[in-house]
Amino acid sequence: MAEHHRQAIDRSRRLAVLVAQERAEAIRQQIAAGLTCLSVVENLVEDGRAEEAKALLKKMHRLAEAVRRHCNEPDHVPAAEVAELRESLEHLETRIAAIDQILDA
Repeated sequence: MAEHHRQAIDRSRRLAVLVAQERAEAIRQQIAAGLTCLSVVENLVEDGRAEEAKALLKKMHRLAEAVRRHCNEPDHVPAAEVAELRESLEHLETRIAAIDQILDA
């Protein structure tokens, strides 16, 4: 009985590690998609379509907030990947802020 219990705990821990790795990958993909959307926003600004740019940029703000929450959640992603994810998030947020300044000017 004790061996069965230990095996179940081991399986649960391995599953938790896999889930955290999958979350990290999903976050990377969200950041990549956000960066792509920011390129679209920049094109909208260049084309003089400020209202459309603002609407899409608002969604990018929400995306960045959601990603930050996930990165700040303990054990939500592997500890070894948190720094890289936060660095990518900071890059996303920097681009968002730069576009905000353009639109507010």
